[in-house]
Amino acid sequence: MIALRGRGRKYRLLRGIVSLLILRYLVEDEQCGYGLRKRISEILGEALPPGYIYVMLKTLRKRGLVEGRESSRKGRRIVYYKITEKGREFLVNHRGAVEAGRRAIDELTNFMDDMAKGEEGRGKEKGDLRAKTE
Repeated sequence: MIALRGRGRKYRLLRGIVSLLILRYLVEDEQCGYGLRKRISEILGEALPPGYIYVMLKTLRKRGLVEGRESSRKGRRIVYYKITEKGREFLVNHRGAVEAGRRAIDELTNFMDDMAKGEEGRGKEKGDLRAKTE
């Protein structure tokens, strides 16, 4: 599970990922913050704090990556968000960063798995950078 509780550093790792997921889901259709929060929480395996998604949406809106349309349902104000052309370009242009992030996450999770099994020296026999710098 990903630790999402608390403030500060725990959220920094996920901030970019959540932003990209928001844009990804808005490519399909316009959505409200609640729907986005629910979908992204399912992916992460843990509920995002209620206000977290709205802070991200506000930031994306200020950057011109999404725009909002206000509506009301049963007397409650709801903002439906959709991705802008700038947001689509941003998403496409970050494919390389996502691939690099995937490789880094794979390396970290494999290393952490090995550490949990008591194999901290895994890199030495594979000739990676850690073995070369020692």
